[in-house]
Amino acid sequence: MKNILTVLLLAIALTSYSQVPYKYYEVQSGTNSDLYDIAQGDVYHYYICGANGTLLWLKNLDSNWITVQTNTNLNYNRVSKNSSSTGFNNLILSNNGLLLLSSNSGYNWVVQGCGFANNLNDGIGYSDKYILIGDNGLVIRKLFNNPSDTTWHLIENGTTGSLKSITYFFPNYWIVGDNGFIRKSTNNGYSWYTMNSGVLNTLNSVNFISNDTGFIVGNGGLILKSYDGGLSWTQKNSGTTQNLNRIAGYSNSFLYVAGNKVILYSTNKGENWIIDTTAPKYNFYGCCFIPSSFYGNNPYFVGEGGRIYKRMLDSTFHPNINVLLNGNNINSSFMKTGIFDKKYDIYNNSQSGFEWPKGSNKYAIYSSGLCISAFVNNNLRQVSASYSGEYSPGYCEHGIYKTGDFFKYFKISRGDNAQNNWDWANWGMMVPYGAPFIDVNHNGIYEPEIDTPGVRNAVQTIFYCMTDAYSGNHSAGEGFGGGTLPLGAEVHLTAWAYDSPGLQDVQFINYEIINKSDTTWKRVKIGTFSDPDLGDPSDDYIGCDTSLKLSFCYNAGNNDDVYGLNPPAIGFTLLTSSVNKSAVPNKILGMTSSISPYKYFTNCEGELGWWSSKAAYFTLSGYKNDSTSWVDPTYTPYAKTKYTYSGDPETNTGWTRLKGSVANCNQDSTGNLYAPVAPGDMKMIFGSGAEDFSITPGDTQKFVIAQMIARGTSNLNSVTELKNLCEQVRNFYDINFPFVINPTPVVEIPQNFLLAQNYPNPFNSSTRIKFEIPKINGSASNSVHVTIKVYDLLGREIQTLANGEYLPNKYEIIFEGKNFASGMYFYRLTAGDFTAVKRMVLIK
Repeated sequence: MKNILTVLLLAIALTSYSQVPYKYYEVQSGTNSDLYDIAQGDVYHYYICGANGTLLWLKNLDSNWITVQTNTNLNYNRVSKNSSSTGFNNLILSNNGLLLLSSNSGYNWVVQGCGFANNLNDGIGYSDKYILIGDNGLVIRKLFNNPSDTTWHLIENGTTGSLKSITYFFPNYWIVGDNGFIRKSTNNGYSWYTMNSGVLNTLNSVNFISNDTGFIVGNGGLILKSYDGGLSWTQKNSGTTQNLNRIAGYSNSFLYVAGNKVILYSTNKGENWIIDTTAPKYNFYGCCFIPSSFYGNNPYFVGEGGRIYKRMLDSTFHPNINVLLNGNNINSSFMKTGIFDKKYDIYNNSQSGFEWPKGSNKYAIYSSGLCISAFVNNNLRQVSASYSGEYSPGYCEHGIYKTGDFFKYFKISRGDNAQNNWDWANWGMMVPYGAPFIDVNHNGIYEPEIDTPGVRNAVQTIFYCMTDAYSGNHSAGEGFGGGTLPLGAEVHLTAWAYDSPGLQDVQFINYEIINKSDTTWKRVKIGTFSDPDLGDPSDDYIGCDTSLKLSFCYNAGNNDDVYGLNPPAIGFTLLTSSVNKSAVPNKILGMTSSISPYKYFTNCEGELGWWSSKAAYFTLSGYKNDSTSWVDPTYTPYAKTKYTYSGDPETNTGWTRLKGSVANCNQDSTGNLYAPVAPGDMKMIFGSGAEDFSITPGDTQKFVIAQMIARGTSNLNSVTELKNLCEQVRNFYDINFPFVINPTPVVEIPQNFLLAQNYPNPFNSSTRIKFEIPKINGSASNSVHVTIKVYDLLGREIQTLANGEYLPNKYEIIFEGKNFASGMYFYRLTAGDFTAVKRMVLIK
């Protein structure tokens, strides 16, 4: 079975790719003339200007640049940076005091003089005014709120040198030019005063990202930074002596410099600069950021010979197919098709993908994954993940598959930052898709320079947005069912680990499952498939503990060929399950089945690789693959059950492998008893679902599990130790990741937002907090993002109780205070524009 699957999987390339998936792409300009500037003309239009009357237009952020026929041979030096709401909304600056003007967003242009013969090098428009600068110290100003005044007014500034660049950050303006010249205006350009640059280089470009923080680049590789609005300047090491011509910034996180045969960038607010060795070696005279609907804001560079380059995610880069979560004692793999615990080197197929202890070359699981089965318009559909997986990187809109180059596993570790980890620096790409972050300033918005990616206190976090909407990835050879039409599921996977004592042998996996189709899923069953190979795969047993919601695997003997004496036990516990909103009252489903098929007894248990999608649905529902019930032989008569081998192996109480299994099929509750059950290559599937469980379009369900491993004084004691660890894990999770429930049916949707006083208050150990979400924009089907956070008296966040999308309804949440000191605490609800704060008192 596994060898066959390995051959099938060889079609999937498992190469590890670069974590810097960027590349410079040449954009066709249609000209060989030098290009001097690229800039935004107004909100939706960008321009490139250059020699010999060259003007290019990017209309409505289209992908192609249009050549504008200006019928002149003028050298166009600069696109004016315009925020003016009156007068001409686009200006192109030329030599000999000539302007190319448009009042209708670039559709028509006229040439006009400014009254001065100087070459014009830069200009800026703000509110009702324009300021232009040029050679021989030219600074001219014009107001557009006075139509009768058609004159550009000269402003004396005390220099005859060439002025190269002007910028503003309201209400201040700065000008730079030859011989280290810097001037600043604080009164809208009426008067200017000189500032000391400390250098004599020609200064080519100035850019302020706040009223305090600004940058200047110039000849000889010069980069200056000011922290005090330009009063003083600090020289930064550029690593080059080439002339630097233009600096551009997108917020304060991304800064680029275009120079002669060099491009530099900074990711730490201009403190350090890096020469981009992948950049093409041409003279670049202008650069700016242009927004893209899919890839964020891309830097563009223009220069000699009509060259335009944009830097963006490499189209030849394929998102990393797998990533390792290995921050503690466990080293496990997660793959792009949704399976995990699969050995990432598929050619070494004798090994599994859950290595424990890390670095030991000993493995406990062969493959695992999340499976969803449901009926759509009375037809069975599912997404399976057992050996190959049916998920694809990307998202889903109305059942349609959408993807892009940046849909990949994002992985961060403690100590990472924007400089040493591309995933850390670009975490914000995934925040709209559910990537977790620590909201440092509690404003509910991810801010790269302030907030921290990942799960709080975790040593490692990975995030992946995947969907089953791509039908080409659905295959009947998946292993556990598969091959149906897609559900239209979008799944946000967050996996994380801790290296703190007690949690070093545990990994957490959070699935947010969203119905992104336009049709309700009915009779939904959600669960995990796992093929544990605990060292030697041929001597395993499977069991479950219903009180701990735990499925586990242990060794049948006390001396495994791989793990040796006292081999460990491994298991999965269900920490958060779906909420059946179809039930009245709403019901948390929990673990509704835990099944261990065993192929050797009967055909209705069968070999997993031959199972149909219907058989997989029955198994997730807690039945054999022909819908026959499992029976517990410890009862007389045999009792039907959805939990196989639910007894305790160490004490041999309840139903254990030693007490056998009944070979019953065809809806029969009787059959031959085989006792004890022979050990072998076992599978375990636990599910959470119900016949009346539906997931409507847009609804989100959480399914959170933990996989863990423990070693005791014997193979059977290892199960006991695993249960003890499971109990600790469940307590830890309940305290740090409480869940929201709907305790009673809602007869009438709330009309207003409400955050109720906690009850009881004061409280000892735990208290309940109720809140209400009204109709959003008049609709009960529109959700709102809700966060509930708890703070101490010093305003420090101590716990997040809710962080997700909630439909209009009444909710209740539990706050566990047993790990916190007595005293007063505050809890705050933020839902859209609504915010409310209450206080509560913990008494021990």
